[in-house]
Amino acid sequence: MALALALTPSSVTVGQTFQAAVTGAAPGEVITFTYDAVAPQSVTADGLGNASVTFTATTSGTVVAAGATSGAATATVTVGAAQGCAVSVTSSPARPAAGQPVTVTATVTCGGSPVPGATVLFSTTSGPLGVGLTNASGQAGVTTSTLPAGSTTVTATVLTATGSTCNCAGSSGTGTVTVGGATGLTAHPACYTLNVPPLPWAFATATFTASGATPGATVTFHLDGPAGPVVCTAVANASGNASCTATLNVGQVLFSGYTATSGGASSSSTLSVCLT
Repeated sequence: MALALALTPSSVTVGQTFQAAVTGAAPGEVITFTYDAVAPQSVTADGLGNASVTFTATTSGTVVAAGATSGAATATVTVGAAQGCAVSVTSSPARPAAGQPVTVTATVTCGGSPVPGATVLFSTTSGPLGVGLTNASGQAGVTTSTLPAGSTTVTATVLTATGSTCNCAGSSGTGTVTVGGATGLTAHPACYTLNVPPLPWAFATATFTASGATPGATVTFHLDGPAGPVVCTAVANASGNASCTATLNVGQVLFSGYTATSGGASSSSTLSVCLT
């Protein structure tokens, strides 16, 4: 049987892989495949006389498969220019407050189509923010709360990309994240009412409120300063207001104040017994 060589696919773009496979070799024969300037590959034919290797496309040319017993066979591979890779960078929320988590998202496309499975490094001039893997929509993201106030340029760089007709490794894009100053967080006076009966572990109930928080941000209420024990947390509404109700033990009612913290900002107010 004469040696036959087939390429799959026979038309590719730069960086794409293709398979070179032969049939008709002598079982156990060593077949050497040669393509352009790529190093030759030698494999042993199986019991049916089949053998195959995979090449990464570099340029159009001829692939040669040869064995000492079965002779040689050739096939032509057509290699086109790699399609353009593009990386775009966005962030959410659009204008976070200092200390507020912000998600930076990179979208990687190849000729306008999403590139899934790409490893993307996110970084600033101060160093890396993290690494993400693109999903089926070509999107990867990292979440950080370390960006300083002001405008920061975030660069998303593709480290590796497989399963695409593009070799997108090395492609990058940038986006600007603008972080606002600390919020105008304001804690309001709180008071507590005694429970009936006032048990030591559930001695009283108090409602804590704060305004001026970033909408959607978490506000944490502490007794006795920002490092004190947390009594409750709440998520600020669209108006920046947050409120939560907590049960206080007999020791906690002895504190005369509390502090609300959110996104690096803090504000303190009083805690006392309700007079009405």
